[in-house]
Amino acid sequence: MGWVDENFVSKSLLTAQGQIIHAIAAATPAALPPGTSGQFLKTQGVGANPLWAAIAAVPILTWGNATAASRAFNVTHFLLPNSGAAGTPTEVNAQIIAPRAGILKNFHVRVTVNTLAGGSLGEYCRVRVNGANTGIQVTPGYATGTFSDLVNTYAVAAGDRISFLIIADATAGATTTMQISVELA
Repeated sequence: MGWVDENFVSKSLLTAQGQIIHAIAAATPAALPPGTSGQFLKTQGVGANPLWAAIAAVPILTWGNATAASRAFNVTHFLLPNSGAAGTPTEVNAQIIAPRAGILKNFHVRVTVNTLAGGSLGEYCRVRVNGANTGIQVTPGYATGTFSDLVNTYAVAAGDRISFLIIADATAGATTTMQISVELA
């Protein structure tokens, strides 16, 4: 057969398993090379070619806004998820369930007012999973600002219970407006 039917795409366009045919212009087919394991096919709208993209980490676990009243010195609390409340001394009341397996990473703590004094550490914050400490933690101490642990990670399974432990190791003062987040990638 020596003829070409323009209504079909030539097999010679496809050179590797996993390629996807798409149009780079009207009536102009092209082959998108295979992506890597775990990527998804992302469209970019009319006039743009599709591409392979990685699934971005999502900061789905965010606790925020602890208030000064209960955040006094020499007190241990677990920050309540999605709440303006100061926290609770009972961990089970402050845990959320991991919706899927993944890696906890990029822990951030923001403190806007810190009047703690004395003691050995000031304020410190730690991620806990299933009632046990992980290596993910920051120590704002007696300072204000944003404090991050971008190095330590912890693997969780779907259904694991995640909480944030906040300890004010001081002999006077308090902290207010604390916001905490960690990513589940």
